[in-house]
Amino acid sequence: MKKVCKNEGIKLPKKGDYGVGMLFLSPDKDTREESLERLTKIIDGEKQKLLGIREVPVYDVCIGNSAREAMPHIVQVFIGKGDESLDADSFERKLYIIGKLAEKEIRKSGLDNYFYFASLSARTVVYKGMLTPDQVNEFYLDLKRCGYGNGNRTCALTFLNKHIPVMGKSASGTDTLSITAKLTLSAVM
Repeated sequence: MKKVCKNEGIKLPKKGDYGVGMLFLSPDKDTREESLERLTKIIDGEKQKLLGIREVPVYDVCIGNSAREAMPHIVQVFIGKGDESLDADSFERKLYIIGKLAEKEIRKSGLDNYFYFASLSARTVVYKGMLTPDQVNEFYLDLKRCGYGNGNRTCALTFLNKHIPVMGKSASGTDTLSITAKLTLSAVM
């Protein structure tokens, strides 16, 4: 994670002093920008530091039309501890509060119906989408970078079935299966 962020100009502190939010946003650029502005104010209001935002590289050619049509814009938000004396559990709670406040203010207000944290944690990054297990590794290019699936198991991945609020229905209105790949941060730092 640090190497990828360094290449994008995001300086990360030591492990445990920052959290990563896997965030789904509107495909509309203006809506995304407004959502991120509000999120920044919430982070500041909780006395934490926004370290940077990274576009998550994806290969959307491997997914179906209904998944592509419903696909959000996917970013990672990096949040640093505002108070170095926060212990790990207190920082996790702070990240949880930030996620819930942001969801309430941004998604539930109607500003950005795509706004959704798949995860926001200093311990775990969750990659999810309307994907089959075979598509997860191909769609999220980060998972290829960390060696998953090539015999070099540097990432600890588990697959969970869940429905995503925005992506839970196909264009025809039928339920769709979404797959979550849970990646522990310790494996990629």
